Amino acid sequence: MNFKKLMARISAGTAFAALVLSAGLVFSSTANAQAPMTVFGEAAASDTVGILVDGKACKNASIKADSGSSTGNIFLGYIDLGECGAAAGSSVGFSLNGSTTSATLTWRAGGAPSDAKGITLTSTGGAAPTVPSTGNAGYLVSQGSGSAWLALALGLMAVGLVGSTRMVANRSK
Repeated sequence: MNFKKLMARISAGTAFAALVLSAGLVFSSTANAQAPMTVFGEAAASDTVGILVDGKACKNASIKADSGSSTGNIFLGYIDLGECGAAAGSSVGFSLNGSTTSATLTWRAGGAPSDAKGITLTSTGGAAPTVPSTGNAGYLVSQGSGSAWLALALGLMAVGLVGSTRMVANRSK
């Protein structure tokens, strides 16, 4: 077998592999196995509501306007499986303006407060743990491999193009 045929076959194989890998990138998706637990309740616009998982500060809930609330606002938060160590049976507590509250729930996938008005927060006066820095806040995926597949596909396409170009250039001689 001569060198030109070998390069043609390598280029064709590389192009086919790049095509298959590129299709895998387009049609790939991610899914969460468990729905997060939703926590909500009435709050004043100036309140800061912290979410605690097993007694440790996790994150702050968002304060949203809600005309159906007696205060005109609600707090809303989501706790994913594994976030701040949350798992089935974990205790979910709250802090209100830096003080602990007596309200607690048990974490469960897709869970929510049983009362339609949500959780009623009453401060117990104790200091709550401080909320840690969220770092990249989940915007940078640390477990995904999409970038690696994209780099591999682009590399294979580049090798295929170089091989094809060399093969075509040698034909004209």
